[in-house]
Amino acid sequence: MFRFEQPLVLRYDQSLGLAGVLWSGCGGAVDFLLIQWRIPAYLALRANQLRIPELELVRYYDAWPLWTNTAWAMSTWGAAFASILLLCGSRNALAAFVVSLLGLIVMTYFWYYVPMPRVAGDDLAFFAEDMRFLYLCVSVIITCASIRESWQMIRWGELS
Repeated sequence: MFRFEQPLVLRYDQSLGLAGVLWSGCGGAVDFLLIQWRIPAYLALRANQLRIPELELVRYYDAWPLWTNTAWAMSTWGAAFASILLLCGSRNALAAFVVSLLGLIVMTYFWYYVPMPRVAGDDLAFFAEDMRFLYLCVSVIITCASIRESWQMIRWGELS
């Protein structure tokens, strides 16, 4: 029989790192890859969620400029790598989180100034803005908290 001597308790930085890996790595980075690789099943699922034709969704992503895809990659992959670096105790996590935050700022600009495709009689814009706002809030909270924690851990000499 297996017994624990002490209860398993995560430190704040470990909790942030784990939340970042789950949110950015399993969510954002996987979403980025599936859309960039144009996986048909995933695009069909996304188009169904947004209640738009799949071809319209593909056209929307194809119309994105290079700087937008670069910012998207920076925000998702930067946060995923930064979270892993934080879990490993590397001081490079701070720089990776800052890169991720910069990508997130650029993506936010794009999201709110480039319209989503609309289908006549559908309330897609309202749904999409709610989802964008939720994603933005969670991402900013995790990233800013991780930047703050990384900075403090570097100052205290806990990250090498």
